[in-house]
Amino acid sequence: MDLWWTRDDKLGALSLADFISKGVVEGSIAEKANAVGMWKQIEMLSSSIGSPQSETNTFVRPSSTYGRMKYAVIQHGWTVMLLGQLGDQSRVYDRPRIKRHIAAYDVAWKEWQELSATQPSCSTLYKD
Repeated sequence: MDLWWTRDDKLGALSLADFISKGVVEGSIAEKANAVGMWKQIEMLSSSIGSPQSETNTFVRPSSTYGRMKYAVIQHGWTVMLLGQLGDQSRVYDRPRIKRHIAAYDVAWKEWQELSATQPSCSTLYKD
């Protein structure tokens, strides 16, 4: 949808209004859910990697879990932002869906922070 990369130094969007005006809100939301699905596959595959070097296993598995959690945070945050902006413009808010994604965002954010705090080889955010 939009070719900008999301980095760990900040999470956000360039212009939510552009996604609405182009009619790609649901496609963008689906794209984020698909990314989480890919990271789930990566995480599953990382568990099957058997390296004779334990340092590799210690890095690969938390890194893939970090990726899944990061993209879950992005998925839920993105959905809340887009649906909120859409509601601001139309004055019709999908409150059940927004509430569901806020709750999922809070869970994903907490898990992501806990992973970084408990796995020494895990990546961390540059800033919250």
